Amino acid sequence: MKTKHDKYAIEYGLIIVMTLIVSAFTFVSYNLPANLMLSLFAVTLIALLYIWRKKLTRNNLYVNNILNLLFANIGAYIMIKYLAISIDSLIGFLAGVAVIDVLSFTRHGKRTLNAKLMSSTKSIARLSICLPVAGKAGLQPIIGVGDLLYYSVITMYFVQADGMEIGLRTALFLLIGQILNIIGIVVLKKRLKEQYKGFPATIFPGILILIAIAAHIIGVV
Repeated sequence: MKTKHDKYAIEYGLIIVMTLIVSAFTFVSYNLPANLMLSLFAVTLIALLYIWRKKLTRNNLYVNNILNLLFANIGAYIMIKYLAISIDSLIGFLAGVAVIDVLSFTRHGKRTLNAKLMSSTKSIARLSICLPVAGKAGLQPIIGVGDLLYYSVITMYFVQADGMEIGLRTALFLLIGQILNIIGIVVLKKRLKEQYKGFPATIFPGILILIAIAAHIIGVV
């Protein structure tokens, strides 16, 4: 019989796995032809719009998971390839998204789009990777597609700008940031108990990448 701690451990493990998968997608796709990626993005969007109109069955959620992973990966590819994101733009993106993410979990940010989407269980299911967790009924939302897009943009930028080695280091920073996120979740769950509403998954990965960028700029690394 699974204890509550076992169930949480499974969920945290799945968060790590999804972070690794979306990083792996980047290393596979960053050098693919642009026309192919644009075509795949169009197909993915059409498929997402179709599946979102369907009932939230177990099978549909599994299909939705695959589409969300593709959306995060290809969306990041297109952003880096066609928006000509500079390091300054990336810094602004990382900081801005993390601030909005944190704000959406506070009472001051209850009117943000993120907060409104999180208030709907159907929206959460459609905009998350949902997987089975032992001891819990149905599929559980593990991580949001927006968070995966955030990680993908970071990894895609450094892989395309600086090569595979720097990309791998970036993925390692993201993984460490995700572990810090999990520690934050554990601490907040213990303190807030039933009042716990969630945790901004962009905060520690974003902070670590910003620190790494700053260290590189000033010549520390």
